[in-house]
Amino acid sequence: MNHESQIDRALAEPYAFAVLLWPAVVGIYLLAGQDQPAFLRYALIAWLAIMHLAAYGGGRGMGFGNVTLFNSAVVAMACHTYPSLWALAWLPLLLVGLYAAQRVRLNVPLARGDGMAAVP
Repeated sequence: MNHESQIDRALAEPYAFAVLLWPAVVGIYLLAGQDQPAFLRYALIAWLAIMHLAAYGGGRGMGFGNVTLFNSAVVAMACHTYPSLWALAWLPLLLVGLYAAQRVRLNVPLARGDGMAAVP
């Protein structure tokens, strides 16, 4: 894999995990108060757990898994506060989390702004 494709993959992975994780988080909240079969909710919880374990594995590192877990928690808090305007307050924090996930994946410290390091 060449260097450009490694960078492209590192930049895309936070969004790929977001697409795979966040609907499960929202689904768990939607099914919480309804009389749906319990296996649907358990299946979503299992999917969420498996995807979070995948975020920690695959050479992505502990930092990427932590940021992915944090982003899922932010989505859960947005779902929890949904009927109010406080749900919109979580959006900037979510965008910061996606940015942090890209920086962690690229092995670039968040405090340094002098360019990108090579992706391992």
